[in-house]
Amino acid sequence: MGSYRRIARGIQLYFYGIFFEGFGDIKKYPVFQLGGYPVYELTKEEQKSLTQIFLQIQQENTSTFEFKNDVLKNLVFQLIHLALKIRPSTHASVEKNNAAKRITTLFMSLLENQFPIRNSLEGLSLRKASDYSSQMSIHVNHLNKSVKEVTSETTSEIISKRILKEAKTLLKHSSWTISEISYSLGFEGPAHFSSFFKKQTHISPSQFKNLEI
Repeated sequence: MGSYRRIARGIQLYFYGIFFEGFGDIKKYPVFQLGGYPVYELTKEEQKSLTQIFLQIQQENTSTFEFKNDVLKNLVFQLIHLALKIRPSTHASVEKNNAAKRITTLFMSLLENQFPIRNSLEGLSLRKASDYSSQMSIHVNHLNKSVKEVTSETTSEIISKRILKEAKTLLKHSSWTISEISYSLGFEGPAHFSSFFKKQTHISPSQFKNLEI
């Protein structure tokens, strides 16, 4: 059958393809296909069932029973079938998590691609969460949920932080007026920009610009 050994945090079971001769093509099972998920999260009940099967395999593998290979094949198939039963919920959970990460990565990429701003006459084309969701062809609620799940921050919070970072850079390292900066960052005017900046930093844009750092 190959070999069986206990490792620090679990059990490894090795077997060769020839072991299943006459039992069909195991490569057709999803758990053996490329691109499958090698790690499954188990409930306590599932863990108990798997451990029991592994102990039976260990016991049979050391026995002198004439037909022990047939028993071992059946036990291994029990493992495979249990894995197939576990797979749907695990698969869905992993897929959901991967989708959220892909959406968040695309959102962050679109956000970063707007910076640095090099022309005061060209404002941000993507300013709100809904602007990004439209660009990504998904519902804004789906975007917000995915970003929150991955980053623990809302889409709006991330956008605001990035705009604030750019605002500070422009205030300190450009010759643009506060009015030019406000329009370039997508604000309706200096008053709206000043209100946003003060809410985030507790000082006005002009005060920040004149700070000695």
